[in-house]
Amino acid sequence: VSPKKAQEFVLEVLTKKGLDEKRAQKICGQINGDVFLDHAFHVLRVKFVTDKVEKTAENFSNCLVLPAEVIECTPQKITAIDSRLGRLGGEFVREKTVLENPFGITAKKGELVSVHWKHAIEKISPAQAEELEKRAVMHLG
Repeated sequence: VSPKKAQEFVLEVLTKKGLDEKRAQKICGQINGDVFLDHAFHVLRVKFVTDKVEKTAENFSNCLVLPAEVIECTPQKITAIDSRLGRLGGEFVREKTVLENPFGITAKKGELVSVHWKHAIEKISPAQAEELEKRAVMHLG
């Protein structure tokens, strides 16, 4: 969306949901060029609208939708290597993790899934995985 539309969204919608006006103005000052108003924008630029969730690298990482490579899959759990933020404003690191599998995804070793708060959401293609990481990196800057 255009910078103007993104700024309107931050100032008019997010402030009504609890985002501090001063923080909203700061975010708007950082918006230049077209913006993807995706989940990564919200997590990395807006951060958390309220103070209900502690602002840590782990929570930012959990909140981002990022890819993971399946090692083993059962109807309840998926063991995978996922992408995580190493530190706030930092690089991605890969870690072995066990994910909840609430949607009963069936995946083979080497296939990719999207992950949100340690839950496997859906199988994704390599191109989709690349796009998820690309958008997260774009918003880190």
